Amino acid sequence: MGIRADGSLDSIALDRSSGQKILDLAAQKIVEMGAPYSPFPPDIRRDTDIIYITRTWTLLRRAIR
Repeated sequence: MGIRADGSLDSIALDRSSGQKILDLAAQKIVEMGAPYSPFPPDIRRDTDIIYITRTWTLLRRAIR
């Protein structure tokens, strides 16, 4: 995901699909629901327009008790 200096979401890119469209869409929705993110501190904001973050999620199937 790309986050702009003001904390707004610039982009979301899926590098590798889970193979399940519903899980891929859910991961994207989680990122979108987290926005806006905190603005960059002034020392980072001076020379950074967008920060790109790569996040790896492992989704496990568990029995509900």
